[in-house]
Amino acid sequence: MKLDGKLIKWHRNKNRLTQEQLAENICSVTQLSKIENNQIKANDEILVAIAQRLKIPEMKLTNSIEPNHEEMVHQFLTAIHEHDIPNAKKLNKKISELNCDELHYDIEFLCILAQFGYLLMMKELRQADELHELVAEYDEIFEEVDPYSFHKFIGDYLINKGFFIDARSHLLQAKSLIPDHEDPELYILLAVVNSHLENILTSNGYARRALRILQEKLYYSRIIECEIILSSNHTFVNEYNVAKEQLDRLVSLIDQKFDPNSTVKIYFHLSLIHVVSRNFEEAIRLLNKNLELNVNQTELMHSRYLLAHIYYLMREERKAFDLIEKGESIAKEHELNYYLVKFKVLKLIIEEKEKELVEYLTKRAIPFFRLTGQAFDLRYYYQLLGHTLYKMKKYKKAAEIFMAADEQRKRFLEYNLTES
Repeated sequence: MKLDGKLIKWHRNKNRLTQEQLAENICSVTQLSKIENNQIKANDEILVAIAQRLKIPEMKLTNSIEPNHEEMVHQFLTAIHEHDIPNAKKLNKKISELNCDELHYDIEFLCILAQFGYLLMMKELRQADELHELVAEYDEIFEEVDPYSFHKFIGDYLINKGFFIDARSHLLQAKSLIPDHEDPELYILLAVVNSHLENILTSNGYARRALRILQEKLYYSRIIECEIILSSNHTFVNEYNVAKEQLDRLVSLIDQKFDPNSTVKIYFHLSLIHVVSRNFEEAIRLLNKNLELNVNQTELMHSRYLLAHIYYLMREERKAFDLIEKGESIAKEHELNYYLVKFKVLKLIIEEKEKELVEYLTKRAIPFFRLTGQAFDLRYYYQLLGHTLYKMKKYKKAAEIFMAADEQRKRFLEYNLTES
């Protein structure tokens, strides 16, 4: 079987056994080495003895692989990669009825990887967190099972966690594994990650490639997703009129069949434009409409934060604090450090705790966003630190921060150009 050798070696290392210790009275060390490297196939007698010594279920190594099970899991993966939610739901139900205890490791690990991708597609991030712990523990095994799915799903997971530099690394690895295959869902993920890394031209390029493929397939909901990315990129480069025109057109398409997750994104980016033009009432109206939609709470975090920030700008601090408290609670529940940092900074700003704000920006916020690659947030928090120091009459230090921010921006842009 494909994973026998890899899993034997993994469990041997976990149990801190040498090849000599594991092979004793079972087989020769040379034979074990060849089994671990998949150079030879072990017979059932050896596999049972090895499994017993490693304290793993022997049937996971000795049971045969049912072709219909393998085919069903591959169909499930295909549905996930194509973002075919109805078909994926049906296959997920069928696969959940399988007895995992009796499945060979090859099928079990493929099932787990597919389930991980399914939870990400369905935005069930709390459950995805639990599976990610297993995927991370057995990362070399999962990469062996299906390297393309492994890197694509890990990239998707890291985007949800706000780790955009690491996410792009995995997504580019996935892209390199099948250079002649065009996967619009991979392109969408690459468009999203490059947008957050302030690499707008590259983001637009991936979004348009995905859009071209999806238009040929007449895949309506995913076409909308690409158009949201393109319009939001116009917002990020201050082309507000163009962005608003595109977003208003998308709003006109919203009906009962429209994906509520897409609605949330559209209203959020429209709200950003209204905030820039100081039209706070309309921004608040749209963001509150988002909070009324039946979507995963993690999808609403951008809206909660922006709404809290608007109330701060309007000096309605009680409303801002209520939203911050709710946002922090959700962020803690889902381990979303990105929002924990943002809500903490906003709270310190409202409370006018300048010394604490400077310390938190210096020791936590700026290092965090430098590590994760959040270019827009990094620039904002550098500027906030500089202005806070200036307000505290620490002019020399403020000047140093503004200069450091400029250098950081240059380095980051150079990094984007070399890594794209």
